[in-house]
Amino acid sequence: MQDTGVASTASPAWSTTSWKEKPMAQPIEYDDQEHLSEVIKRLENLPDLVPRYEIDQLSLLMQFAAQGQLFFIQGGDCAEAFSDIKPHIIKLKQELLIAQAEILSDGLGVPVVPIGRIAGQYSKPRSSCFETLSCGSVVNAFRGDNINTPDKASRSPDPERLCMGYHFSAVTLSALRTFRNCNENAINAAIRPSSGVFTSHEALHLPLESSMTRHAYNTSAHMLWIGERTRQISGAHVEYMRGLRNPVGIKIGPSTSPTDIVELLNMLNPGKMVGKNAIITRFGAKNVKDKLPDLVKAVRASGHLPVWLCDPCHGNTCATPSKVKTRFVEDMLDELKTTFMVHSENGSSLGGIHLEETGEDDVTECIERASDSLDTAEFPEYRTTCDPRLSRGQGIEFVKAYADFFRNQSSRAKFMKSQYRSMS
Repeated sequence: MQDTGVASTASPAWSTTSWKEKPMAQPIEYDDQEHLSEVIKRLENLPDLVPRYEIDQLSLLMQFAAQGQLFFIQGGDCAEAFSDIKPHIIKLKQELLIAQAEILSDGLGVPVVPIGRIAGQYSKPRSSCFETLSCGSVVNAFRGDNINTPDKASRSPDPERLCMGYHFSAVTLSALRTFRNCNENAINAAIRPSSGVFTSHEALHLPLESSMTRHAYNTSAHMLWIGERTRQISGAHVEYMRGLRNPVGIKIGPSTSPTDIVELLNMLNPGKMVGKNAIITRFGAKNVKDKLPDLVKAVRASGHLPVWLCDPCHGNTCATPSKVKTRFVEDMLDELKTTFMVHSENGSSLGGIHLEETGEDDVTECIERASDSLDTAEFPEYRTTCDPRLSRGQGIEFVKAYADFFRNQSSRAKFMKSQYRSMS
């Protein structure tokens, strides 16, 4: 079933394997390459995980979002765990996203579409390929359940875990489709896929991603994104993503220049299709005012019209004295509000929010206020396999706070417009 033909949306040089000729960031080193090749061949002959018409459906919705007529809430685990593929946990994730979509739709006055970091977010980039243990031993870093295990005694990448990931994704999608029936009366249900939420993940593991690509559709998810560590313009990940028909996200941080982002858009979307790409900004609350305006201006001047999403999580990660990673919800909300204001002031619009969160309410991984001391912070239910997540309650309150902020800004704008008209 593997398609190695040329994508009609890219230059003739593109194929599902043309990325192999480019330098690879975040490589995954397998001891047995023959075993990896055998697993990839198996995956090539497995059914699509998501239907192609739903990928096209999301592409159409992206066009509306790029023009300010629709909004996205994208959220889920930093890295999904195989051990969390349980009915009640999957249902909680879906319910959280749908609840957030309804809160935002009521506050923003536009349809809001949920996209999950779900059914495939099993691979993670890391700042270092290795981890030094307290005993002095050096082991492979944990790269997500698709690649290796969190168990420090067994960190060698295992190709068989890719097949496990496929089957866990299929189980998750099946559960999501079943649970969707519980939310049929929800607003905006008509623009949701059969699973109730669209699915997405970072396209990190290129052998896996290309094995699931058929006729330029990556059928493992509705949307994929390139990470901050893998967006090199001449790299393998950009080469792979430029030929896809799926919506493609680009995560960018403070190091991104206006030239960088325009070059990436030109490479990924040479035809300048409206909403083809999502730019997912992750600057940190202190960097938005300084970094984002020039990027927005450059993109507008380039003629591209992407969907802008704000990821207020990654740029606001800090650590306690005992090296527990956490985030202040207050800082995250500040980044989101500032991002909205920058777009408003520069003739652009924010098209969505991208959150790391869980549907479980008892998780304790993020701290509410920046005034709370890291020295005394306690995390009795710290369960993430990678970065800290908002709990269900925090995720709900977060979008409520943004919806209230948006209402206030809209009311202020209407008042100022009425005052201007009365004076003219």
